[in-house]
Amino acid sequence: MTTTTVDIECNETNAVDIALSQFVHTNVDEKDAEIDRLTKQNECLVHLLRKVTAKVMQNRTDLAFYRNKLRVLMRPVPKPATSEMSVQTHDDDLVNEVDGGRPQSADVGSPQIEALTWQLKVASAKILSLRT
Repeated sequence: MTTTTVDIECNETNAVDIALSQFVHTNVDEKDAEIDRLTKQNECLVHLLRKVTAKVMQNRTDLAFYRNKLRVLMRPVPKPATSEMSVQTHDDDLVNEVDGGRPQSADVGSPQIEALTWQLKVASAKILSLRT
């Protein structure tokens, strides 16, 4: 079999086409690999961004809660109304004057003492509720 110049040119053209095809396919494979790598990296970064965003939102919520709590704690204690402060006692009823001006206490079971004890308990509960 004799080879002619046409066959040689055809073989060279085929070789060039094959080489070009391999170059293009290799280049495409590299580009595909690069695209896959960048896609995975992008997914990872998006996931990380979502986690950071969620953490920032949680921190903002916590910060708002603690600021509000601080505002409540820093608020001055309101003065009780004078009607709540008034203790309905009369020295004449509770204490009897004796010789020398020394007072003598009234009966232990009297209703006025019970009322005063109850008012003291209510006032104590109000003070405790203001502390917490």
